Amino acid sequence: MASRQDISGALAIAQGLVAARIQFTSEVFTALAHAYFTSGQSVLAFGTVLHTCEHLPPEAVTSLSRKGLYHSETPLPLKPTGTVPNIRMFNALLRGSLSTHGLACVRDIFTIMQANSIRPNEGTIEALIAYAGKAQSAHPRMLLRLLTKLRFPELQPTLKHLHVLLSRIIRHERYLTFGVGWNTTAARFSRTRQANIRMRPKERFAENNTEPFDPIAGIPLRGIERRTAQPLVEQLRAQRVRVDGVLTGLRLKHEAALKVDMDAAQDVFDVILSRGIQPNEYHFSALMEGYTRAGNLSAAQDILKAAAQVGVKPNCVMYTILIVGYARQGQPETAAAIFKQMVEANIQPDVPSIDALASAFFAVGSYLMARKSLITLWPYVQPFPDELISVSLKELAARFRLLHQDRQSHSKLSRSQWKKMYRKLRQLLTVWDASRSENALLSRTTRKK
Repeated sequence: MASRQDISGALAIAQGLVAARIQFTSEVFTALAHAYFTSGQSVLAFGTVLHTCEHLPPEAVTSLSRKGLYHSETPLPLKPTGTVPNIRMFNALLRGSLSTHGLACVRDIFTIMQANSIRPNEGTIEALIAYAGKAQSAHPRMLLRLLTKLRFPELQPTLKHLHVLLSRIIRHERYLTFGVGWNTTAARFSRTRQANIRMRPKERFAENNTEPFDPIAGIPLRGIERRTAQPLVEQLRAQRVRVDGVLTGLRLKHEAALKVDMDAAQDVFDVILSRGIQPNEYHFSALMEGYTRAGNLSAAQDILKAAAQVGVKPNCVMYTILIVGYARQGQPETAAAIFKQMVEANIQPDVPSIDALASAFFAVGSYLMARKSLITLWPYVQPFPDELISVSLKELAARFRLLHQDRQSHSKLSRSQWKKMYRKLRQLLTVWDASRSENALLSRTTRKK
C-alpha cells in the first residue's frame, strides 16, 4: 500500500489486524510510517514513531514542531500503545524525512534516538548515503568521505553501502567521458555547437581489469577512490561476501555504457548467469545502453525484446535509452516512434523520456518541435504551468528537469486522461510529419530553381 501511496488501504489492513485480534508488532508501525510518508502525511509518521518513545528531548520536539512535523495532540489513526521503539522504526523515520525535508530533521531524530538508547545500525548509514548520492552535485569522493565518517566501530560495511558510491563513480566517469545535455547530442549535427566532453574512453580505459569478481563484481577503483574504499572492500572480502545483483548490474554498465566494450560486457553477463543471478531490468538496460553508445540500435532493440521473452517487463528507462540512441543519430522521427510504442505499451512517460524526445528534435535544429513536445507531454508528469507558456526553450527545459531533480511524483492519469494524452501525442507526430513533408517539398523546389 505504501508503494501505491494508498494510505486508506494501509489503514484498512491494519484495522483488519485489529478485527482479527492479531498482536501488532513494531514492524507493523514501521510499515505504517512508510505509508504515511509516501501519502504525504509526515506528521502522522512522526507522531506514530515518537508516541512509542519514553523520552522526548524538549529541544528536538520544539525543532520538529517549528518545522510542522510533530504535534503531541495530533490524533493518530492507530496508536502504538505498548510498542517498544527500535532502530527499524527510526530508520523509516529517517528515510521518509530525508525524502521530504532533506537533512533538516536528521539532528532531531538522532537526538531522540540517543535519549532512548537506540543505536544506529547499517540501515541508518544506508539511508544517509542513499540520500547524499541523489544530490546532483554529489562527487564520489564526497560520498567516500561521508561513508568513512559515518562508520561506527561495531558496524560492519555492507554491499548496500557501496551500491550508491559505485553507481556515482560510474555516473561521474560517464559524464567525464561522454558529456551530458542537449548540446552534446546537437554537436554531432552542428558546426557551431561544442560537446562538453573532457576525456575519451580509449584514454581512460586502456588498462586491463584484473580485479577479483567478489565482492564488488570486479569494478575497478582508481586513485583516491581506491585508497579510501579498499579497506571497506577488504573487510567484505574477509567476510566472504559474494557479489549481488545490483553490483553485477553496475559492472555491466561499466563495461557496456562506459567502456563500450560489448565483448567484455557479454563475458560479464555470462558470469552473472553462471552465478545463478537472475538478470533484471538493470542488467538489460546496461546492455542496451552499451549498444546504443556503439551505434548499434538494432542490437539494443533485440535486447529489449529478449528481456520481455525471459519475463523482464520493459520499463520507461529501457525505452528512454532507445530514444536517446536515435537522438544521437539525428533520427527524431524514429525516436518519436519509440516513444509512441512505449505509450502504447501502457508505460507512463517520465521526465527523462520526455526530455530525451525533445532533445531528438533539438539535435536536428527543430527547436519549435522540441518546445511543442515539452509543452504537449508535460501533463504526463505534472499539470503544465500556464505562466511558462511564453518562456524561452532553455528555461522551459530547465524548469521541466526540476520535476525529476526534486523527485516530484507523477500524476497518475485516469483512463480518459490517458486517451486524451495519447491523442495529443498523435497530433504532435502529425505536426512533425507535416513539417518534414513541407521541408522536403521546399527543398525539391529550390533544387529545380
